[in-house]
Amino acid sequence: MAVEKSWTDSTGKVSFIASAAIGQYKAVKVTGNRTVAHATAGSDTPVGIALTAATATGLDVDVLLLNHGGTLPGVTFGSVTAGAKVYPFTAGVLKASTTVASGVPVGICVTGATVSTSRIEWTPIHAKTT
Repeated sequence: MAVEKSWTDSTGKVSFIASAAIGQYKAVKVTGNRTVAHATAGSDTPVGIALTAATATGLDVDVLLLNHGGTLPGVTFGSVTAGAKVYPFTAGVLKASTTVASGVPVGICVTGATVSTSRIEWTPIHAKTT
């Protein structure tokens, strides 16, 4: 059973649980509640860079988030699974759907929720510019 972790501070470093062996300084993606594995494809959405290695599943791994500013609390509209992109929705809640007006994701859910108005943890992502 994973230990409940608190929101990160402004250092941008977060402890996750490895869902597979992870190499130091490798890009990682969220694979479940507070778990990460290597980001292995262009379609993967990395959450950060592993600062420490994890030689096996279940070990702690320190990750520097891509935004270097820490994770943020949020409130959901509907269910959101860990690893899902989140989009802004009515009254500042976050929704895991591309059917919102802007269609631009603002972050990646780190801890999921199964009902509306649940508190989640997410990390911002930055849009690409052309």
